[in-house]
Amino acid sequence: MVWRVPPFLLSILFLASYVGAAVDLTLLANLRLTDPQRFFLTCVSGEAGAGRGSDAWGQPLLLEKDDRIVRTPPGQPLLLARNGSHQVTLRGFSKPSDLVGVFSCVGGAGIRRTRVIYVHNSPGDKVTHTVNKGDTAVLSARVHKEKQTDVIWKSNGSYCYTLDWHEAQDGRFLLQLPNVQPPSSGIYSATYLEASPLGSAFFRLIVRGQRQRPEVVACREGRFGQSCQEQCPGISGCRGLTFCLPDPYGCSCGSGWRGSQCQEDRIPQILNMASELEFNLETMPRINCAAAGNPFPVRGSIELRKPDGTVLLSTKAIVEPDKTTAEFEVPRLVLADSGFWECRVSTSGGQDSRRFKVNVKVPPVPLAAPRLLTKQSRQLVVSPLVSFSGDGPISSVRLHYRPQDSTMDWSTIVGE
Repeated sequence: MVWRVPPFLLSILFLASYVGAAVDLTLLANLRLTDPQRFFLTCVSGEAGAGRGSDAWGQPLLLEKDDRIVRTPPGQPLLLARNGSHQVTLRGFSKPSDLVGVFSCVGGAGIRRTRVIYVHNSPGDKVTHTVNKGDTAVLSARVHKEKQTDVIWKSNGSYCYTLDWHEAQDGRFLLQLPNVQPPSSGIYSATYLEASPLGSAFFRLIVRGQRQRPEVVACREGRFGQSCQEQCPGISGCRGLTFCLPDPYGCSCGSGWRGSQCQEDRIPQILNMASELEFNLETMPRINCAAAGNPFPVRGSIELRKPDGTVLLSTKAIVEPDKTTAEFEVPRLVLADSGFWECRVSTSGGQDSRRFKVNVKVPPVPLAAPRLLTKQSRQLVVSPLVSFSGDGPISSVRLHYRPQDSTMDWSTIVGE
């Protein structure tokens, strides 16, 4: 009897950046103000060598509006300001239409040259959707001004679907994409038929493969970067900023912030903890626990308590868009570990905890050899399990057999 427990990847809001071999490149968008003239985008590189002179990268940071997919009427040139070789800021937006479309930051040298993408959308709409290969992706376009006109969905600028205007659900047009694959990634838009692209809703879909699960470092509020070395601009910290990282991460609010404009804070909270888990005796399982809040609950502020009071600290934190999980590696289980465990988060903003039950089971072991019921020339009928030790119920029995005095490999048959 072997039990497998899936990891619980639960929602929290965060500010984080890639670790490991990924390029330390972050694109910030200012959502704090509705006035386009005060909107800005900033691209920051934390790569080794950045900031030590104009030749440190070999190639400079690039920050620009990408018109290859979303084409908008030309306006006045935007203003680009550099702060050394590690940071560049784009300003000079004069009207709301200037914000419509796709922006990209490119940084890194040689094979590490990487592009980070930000898609601007109307407040209240989730722009970046990161899903796993084979999942169903759902894009939701909000209706700002109702028209009795069909809606055209496009993928990377090419037509992909039409929705009748009657198909709006609660003021939204939904595009469902079942069993998505990595080639489905890209920029999607929803537009009323024959309407200006400036009135479109834009989305970014990222479909990651089975092994593309970004591991990131969660920084305290006000900080970002792989080593949390960068500081959010202004006196408001990271409030009202969205942060975009290299794929397959996407974009999210800063640590402890949430909402369409990243301006809603929250007290610490444990999210969707399982009420009961079951493991085999002497196994060393991994238990996951997630939390959200502002100040942001970093890895060291989330702990796991066993029934005897032993406190376990997480070995790593897995952070995804809208999801962060602290992972705990549990020492070899004994029967005394059965009982109520507790996941607890503590920050300067308060505490939260969730109790859950852990059942430690003894795997069943047969106490006698299979009992022969019938013997024929080419067939044996046996009762494989007369009695057993350990915990049940028994769901199936695997019988190993081979000819007597043979050295050939064992064959198996599974019976219920």
